Amino acid sequence: MLDNSGHRQRLREKFIAAGKSALWDHELLELLLCYAIPRRDVKPLAKELLNSFGSFKRVFNAPVDELMSVKGVGRSTAVLLNLIGVLSKEINRVDPPEYFDYENWDKVCDYVRYLCNDFYDEKFCMFLLDGKCRLLTTQCFNGTASSVNTSLTKLICKAAGLCRAKKVILAHNHPSGNLLPSSADVKSTILLKKSLCKIGITLIDHIIVAGDKCFSMMKEPDEQ
Repeated sequence: MLDNSGHRQRLREKFIAAGKSALWDHELLELLLCYAIPRRDVKPLAKELLNSFGSFKRVFNAPVDELMSVKGVGRSTAVLLNLIGVLSKEINRVDPPEYFDYENWDKVCDYVRYLCNDFYDEKFCMFLLDGKCRLLTTQCFNGTASSVNTSLTKLICKAAGLCRAKKVILAHNHPSGNLLPSSADVKSTILLKKSLCKIGITLIDHIIVAGDKCFSMMKEPDEQ
């Protein structure tokens, strides 16, 4: 069996001396994989993971079963990679702002990014608020506003009614990185706004998350 101890030691020393800037992306992932797979050359596997998923964030946010679909990734390795994604979110946890209004918009966007921006799955969230824009509850669904159908619209209206929400903010992510709303995003927002209005609930905004940026579909362009 090939002895990679010298190569692994060099990777560790480079990382200790200069941090992540001293290593290529695949070398950073390779160094991590060394701790999960101690007796095998993991450089090809590190490259294959990045090629398969496209980025670190996609690798670490991938479900265990999808990670295991990559040749060479066993259950323990898949759990380790997925666990890092989970722990990263906990370390970078963002608490919700006291008020979900435009005076606190930067904090609102920080919280929305924290919930929606996983770069792997498409997620659609709604923030149900009282009359003073204080958060009552948050509900998230798989998919984006583009996939909202009549049944989901009814579900949103029912949830808002049950907690006696007066206002709602919607949000979804674009894993593609495209920040601008699609025509489907616009149509679904109009549908949801009308449906909520019928039961006396105001749609404050619909926020799109892409990367580290947010786009408000309600604010004027010069306010973005």
